Amino acid sequence: MGIDPDGWRPPLESPAVLVPRIAPISLFLVHGDEDHHLPVEHARWLVVAAPPPVDLWVEPGFGHAESAAGPGLLARIAVWSRGAVAGSGPSGTVGTTAGSAGSVRMRA
Repeated sequence: MGIDPDGWRPPLESPAVLVPRIAPISLFLVHGDEDHHLPVEHARWLVVAAPPPVDLWVEPGFGHAESAAGPGLLARIAVWSRGAVAGSGPSGTVGTTAGSAGSVRMRA
């Protein structure tokens, strides 16, 4: 089995088509500003496509996920996750603020 030259079967749907389907579940995105696989604009595009609640953390100096998530970020993600499960998560307001550790948080 190898890579199919005709692409995925069935063809993959655009993330912009898929993210609205997760509502009313919170969408939480963490993206590095030094990700060499996907530009930050991709994450922002998903925020625009998704219905609220959605949070985007843009992490300075962060590369792609499999090699960049350290203990501090994982602890912050755990706090966000516990809040989301408890119904008291940070989602739901609109704006951009500086998050902990210098991240930029975009909420919608």
